[in-house]
Order: sequence, then structure tokens, then C-alpha cells
Amino acid sequence: MPDYKIAYIDEEPAEIRNFQRKMSREFEITDILPKQDLEIFVEELLSLDIDAYVIDFQLNEYQEDNPEPVNYNGSNLINKLLERRPKFPCFILTSHALAAVSDTRDVNYVYSKDSLRHDPQSREINFATRIRIQIEHYQSTIEETTARFHELVDKSNEQDLTQEEEDELLSLDSFLENVLDAKEALNPERKKEFVVGRIDLLIDKSEEIIDLLRKKAD
Repeated sequence: MPDYKIAYIDEEPAEIRNFQRKMSREFEITDILPKQDLEIFVEELLSLDIDAYVIDFQLNEYQEDNPEPVNYNGSNLINKLLERRPKFPCFILTSHALAAVSDTRDVNYVYSKDSLRHDPQSREINFATRIRIQIEHYQSTIEETTARFHELVDKSNEQDLTQEEEDELLSLDSFLENVLDAKEALNPERKKEFVVGRIDLLIDKSEEIIDLLRKKAD
């Protein structure tokens, strides 16, 4: 059984079926039609228990196929998602590469729909492998950040941290908060103002975040 879950967002049922046919052996796929209200749709996507988003660029192209016509494209959607969950594995599939690259904050998120046509003889990394690698890199980053966070927390229980270590701890805590939702994360400068000299509060807050991450992993 596939060990990673991905959400595929497209407005055209035929494209959804094509994606399912080519990728269902690799991943558990949740296919989703875009919703009319971008902000509400972002909230819906963030509530899903998935490991990556794959989004069609021209979400507003085939309005007759979608009961909720939209006025945004895949780049608008991915930019909103990354504002809320920075560095999360996201991919745009498109037949309009130039337009997608121009609208997206990072060209590395954009892939041609031709990449779904994998040639077994090709030496190039196929699209499914790219998704898997990106998911694994993201999860490794979380694990490494969590481990370093605990290392600094343990050290703080034995001795005062240096200024550099306190700053690093704040940075690690911010990253872990953003893993859940950057909208709820406290601005680093404001956080530092509140927790200087009171590292125990930071520890308690971050332990709650790590517990939530563990529950998601389970």
C-alpha cells in the first residue's frame, strides 16, 4: 500500500482520472476540485492529513466542468499555501510553463505535465520520485529540527544558553510552529521579547507543537 498521501487539485475530471491512473500505485491520492473562495479553500486543504499538494496551473480554464468557477490559478493557490506552511512539498503541473513560472514564487515548484509520461529507459528522475524525495527531505528537516531543539532544551536545563543558542532555539521553535501553520506563529522579534529570560515558557509551547507532530506521524 502507498505510504504517502497527496492531494491533487484540478478543475477537469479527465485530468484527475489521468493523474490517478498514472500515480495511484505510488501514492494514496485525494482528488479535489478547486473551490470558488480561495481563502476558504486554503483552509480546507490545510486541514487535510496529506504529505504533498500537486496542483494544476489552469484551475480556471474549464469553468463548465466545475460547479464552483474560480478566478485564481494554481500559482495563486500554491503561494497562499506556502505562506501558511512554508517549505511544505508543493508541485504545479502545467502545459503553460512560462506563465506558471512567471506567477510562482519559485520556479522549482513548476513541472510540465509531460513529466507524468515516464520512460522506463530514461535516466531522468520521474515525477513520482521527485514527489517522494521532496516529502522525505521535508520530514527529515522536521526530525532534525526537533532533535536539535531537544538538544538545546536539555542543555538549558543544565546551564544557561549563550545568546547564539537562545537565538537558535527561537528560530527552531518558529520553524516547528510554521510546520503546523505560519498564520498562528508569533513574529520572531515579538517572541524574543516575551521569552528572554523565560525559556521555560518557550519549552512548554514547543513541546505542545512537537506532540501534535508526533500524533500526525502516528
